[in-house]
Amino acid sequence: MQDKAKNSALEAQKQLEIDNKYKAALAKGDKAMAVPDYALAKAGYNEALGIKPGEAYPKQKLAEIDKLMANANAQKEMDA
Repeated sequence: MQDKAKNSALEAQKQLEIDNKYKAALAKGDKAMAVPDYALAKAGYNEALGIKPGEAYPKQKLAEIDKLMANANAQKEMDA
């Protein structure tokens, strides 16, 4: 019974570490979006996806960045 409780505590600790890494990666992406530094933001959101591949938020933010970058490139071409 103690082994089961010990394993459960270890699993909880591992999950907490994963959650903290995920939140840190998201924070990096969100902070970079505010600047905006899209390359750094993409790196943060891709890092978050590597930690938790099933999460929707980083996928949505990556799609948003791709759209913003495409619009910025189109604007540059129109201005040239």
